[in-house]
Amino acid sequence: MAKSDGTVIFLVILLMAAAFRYETMARMTCGMVYHAVSPCLGYLTSKHGLRLRCCEGLTLLYSAARSGRDRRIACRCLKNAASRMRNINYQRASHLQGACGIQIPYKISPRTDCSSV
Repeated sequence: MAKSDGTVIFLVILLMAAAFRYETMARMTCGMVYHAVSPCLGYLTSKHGLRLRCCEGLTLLYSAARSGRDRRIACRCLKNAASRMRNINYQRASHLQGACGIQIPYKISPRTDCSSV
């Protein structure tokens, strides 16, 4: 029995190490950001009201951007995407965090300095 107990312990340690490595390797990407905010585009372009999927995506994005580095990446991705869209309503964008019940640590604006986020 001691041999099988040792094997189980070894496998548990191996799985924990793999999970830790995956967690530390996971990085914020623009694809993740775009996927999270895409349900908000109709609201941000004044085409329709705020939808639950928008708030869900923002909440997931906010919780995924744990480090300052992740927040800066998300900020840059959002600014880059918004710069390519001509009809973003930034007044609506500024109301998103209150409407969705999250606290974004910077102002949603094309003038936001992402390096200080």
